[in-house]
Amino acid sequence: MPLIERVPLPVRTARPGGLWRGVGVRLFLLFCSFTVITADAQKTYTNPLLPSGADPWVIYQDGYYYYTNSTGHNITLWKTKNIVDLKSAEKKVVWTPPATGPFSKEIWAPEIHYLQGKWYVYFAADSGNNVDHRMYVIENASRDPLQGKWVMKGELNLPENKWAFDASVFENKGKLYVIWSGWKGDENGEQDIFIAKLKNPWTAEGRRTLISTPTYQWETNGDLNNPNDVKHVSVNEGPEILKHGDKIFLIYSASGCWTDYYALGMLTAGIDDNLLNASSWKKTDHPVFKQSPENHVYATGHNSFFKSPDGTEDYILYHANSEPGQGCGGYRSPRAQKFTWNADGTPNFGVPVAAGVELPLPSGTIVTNDARDARKNPVLNINFPDPTVINSNGTYYAYATNGMYGGKMNNIQVASSKDLFNWKYEGDALPQKPGWASNTQRFWAPDVLYDSAINMYVMFYSAQNNDTSLNMGIGVAFSKNPTGPFRDSGKPILQGKDFTNIDPMAMIDPQTGKKLLYWGSDFAPIRVRELNDDWKNFKDGSVAKSVLFPNKEKDYSKLIEGAWVDYHDGKYYLYYSGDNCCGDHANYAVMVARADNAFGPFTELGEANGTGRSAILEKDNNWFAPGHNSIVKDNKGNIWIAYHTIWPDEAEQARQEHKDKYVRRVMCIEPVVYKNGWPVVEKKY
Repeated sequence: MPLIERVPLPVRTARPGGLWRGVGVRLFLLFCSFTVITADAQKTYTNPLLPSGADPWVIYQDGYYYYTNSTGHNITLWKTKNIVDLKSAEKKVVWTPPATGPFSKEIWAPEIHYLQGKWYVYFAADSGNNVDHRMYVIENASRDPLQGKWVMKGELNLPENKWAFDASVFENKGKLYVIWSGWKGDENGEQDIFIAKLKNPWTAEGRRTLISTPTYQWETNGDLNNPNDVKHVSVNEGPEILKHGDKIFLIYSASGCWTDYYALGMLTAGIDDNLLNASSWKKTDHPVFKQSPENHVYATGHNSFFKSPDGTEDYILYHANSEPGQGCGGYRSPRAQKFTWNADGTPNFGVPVAAGVELPLPSGTIVTNDARDARKNPVLNINFPDPTVINSNGTYYAYATNGMYGGKMNNIQVASSKDLFNWKYEGDALPQKPGWASNTQRFWAPDVLYDSAINMYVMFYSAQNNDTSLNMGIGVAFSKNPTGPFRDSGKPILQGKDFTNIDPMAMIDPQTGKKLLYWGSDFAPIRVRELNDDWKNFKDGSVAKSVLFPNKEKDYSKLIEGAWVDYHDGKYYLYYSGDNCCGDHANYAVMVARADNAFGPFTELGEANGTGRSAILEKDNNWFAPGHNSIVKDNKGNIWIAYHTIWPDEAEQARQEHKDKYVRRVMCIEPVVYKNGWPVVEKKY
């Protein structure tokens, strides 16, 4: 299989959001206490379990599930009692390869096993040259694999020393075996499945036996269309063992993972058979699990198995894409679903379930009724950039830049929550594109507020103009309901040839009652201008006033955007973000300035305290490039900041691919307190 196709990439979508404008501006109440989550909210889960993660593997030991998947550059383990809530699981990088050497690159398909009282991780790696790919083993004597020390045991000396990866080990009748995918010879073009005995968990012995080659049509989809690689590869890979009754099933992945036809096949042997004899293994002539275009699930494969915590249910864990043509990269995400058994004792995996469909939790899963245990960032672990969060009649609503969800592109994403931490994806708030931006898929940075005078929710947003002589414009749309559908007013309120007309934020000035619009980006100032009472145009005679300027000499201020104004204790606080919002080389942070008037003049935090630094939220060990925030207040008087950010490991993985690759931005939330007249973000979650 081709080297470039195996590296897992992070999921991606679009670019630039802002809401609640201060205590006197929004007429909303929030009736939740953050103390109890109802049991109903904890009875189901949805796929995918993580937004990205190829080659998923899980094992259950001592009451915990230990999960891993390919990262391409290290071994990362997750630990949880609830396997379908991986986003909240403890997570740790337990092994990082050396910079050079035979196992320094292309770390693929790790599996963790507990054997003979110790933990072992099996993984494939090479020196940077695909033909050198071999299997390696690390060992840990600690009872908890996230603790203790992982020791390199060396290469798993598979017989004949040929190209190899996707190894798995299993025990049968007191003997250890290893199965893997590899080449018969020294040239690419076909991947086959082999088996051999293990002398101990890190040493193979004897000869290898070829037990499966791609022979059926559904196993041989593998054209590459790459002038630097072979023209075609037929594939059998990812072998995994499933035992039931007196049978041993070897479930494997067939066809190239870079095709939509990646599917699961099955070999069957008896538990008393000679497993090193090829004739003991019988191949099923059809795939036992394959893509479902109807459910928007493609390239289903590289699976593992687990039982529910109480041992009564069987589950398959696999990766898949949500759209055709997404290939063998970061769009692959881990998914889990229950399976049953046929009358003849063979597994019935059913049809891949669509993303977002609610499924019952695995039987015996323990969930907490204490909301404090469920409060953890990211609160929306999907691509949800430029979030605006409001509250309305006891429910929070979050709006974001266009993005894919469940196989569908939504122009303006919207989600709802009762507690700020548990969110339900609602779909598209702007399902009908406006006439002036009907040709684009660039709908960015929505800002929503409620105007009680007209009994309407008002949404400002940025979009690409159909007129190619122009650039981004700002539109306004209206809806009776917070989830939409919003309808555009018919024309942009702002447009021009440059890139400055993005990132709108509207508010009703609590001191004057004037309706105001802030906006700006593209190395230009942030501006504000008064609007008409109907929100559709600027007030006659009004002019745009620049209230904050970029400054290449200051941190994060070369470019400023994402304005958000909060009115607090008689002051206007202008939150803004700076430099580069997006991609693997993003450099983004939230800053703040303060004024006595909505039109300024604004004094930056760094000027007021003499440090020159105005950032109140910037990158740390947990998050990369946080920014484009909104501020929301609950009925207890607590203030929260919602913002997007990037997982550091996803940014690192993208950097390994190429510069400026788009990386998804997830939504986080943290409390804000005002100290000595300035906001402070308290990182708790």
